[in-house]
Amino acid sequence: MNLLRTHTIHLFVFLVFSSLPFFSNSFAAKPSHNKPKSEPSAVREFAVNKKTMKLKALVPSGWEPVVDVMNTPLALLSKRGAQDLRSVIQIVPYGVTDSEDHFTKFRKDPEEYYAQKEEWLDQMNGEAISYEPFEEITQEGSTTYSIGIKYKNDLGQFLDRTFYISSKTKGLFFVKAVIPLDQEDDYSHEVNRVISSIRLEN
Repeated sequence: MNLLRTHTIHLFVFLVFSSLPFFSNSFAAKPSHNKPKSEPSAVREFAVNKKTMKLKALVPSGWEPVVDVMNTPLALLSKRGAQDLRSVIQIVPYGVTDSEDHFTKFRKDPEEYYAQKEEWLDQMNGEAISYEPFEEITQEGSTTYSIGIKYKNDLGQFLDRTFYISSKTKGLFFVKAVIPLDQEDDYSHEVNRVISSIRLEN
């Protein structure tokens, strides 16, 4: 799927740039009033895709939202960890409420995901460590398909998870999360919390 390859490249570039000292100050979403640096976890509303969509998502405590940068409508950045790397969650809403063909293909053919990841790792001088199995979870009228890979490259070792979310009431979303493996225990739960909170607003 070209869609998957495109978002993989964008998110990896985002991961690299988000580790630079100037990135946060230049692109982080500006608060509407003065707030403490470390806010409690809260669901917030964002105007994304050049303000054509309203998207709600949980922003975990200590994470920073970034809107409409590098072809990413909304990204959430964790605190800096080892080597200044952050965990990154990329959220792409499609603005429709019907299931699409790539959902069916993704569900029936996870091997295509693995093949594309191997191709991408070859280009990035990387190597797969292990594969995360395909999962399908349906609850409260929303179906989430997920799959993932752990890999290593010159930057370090990472968990890369891809999610497709289809909901008649919340909308249709593509979500990717890249977590440095030394942050996996701290942030995997936060990713799941964000996934369950995402919705489009009319």
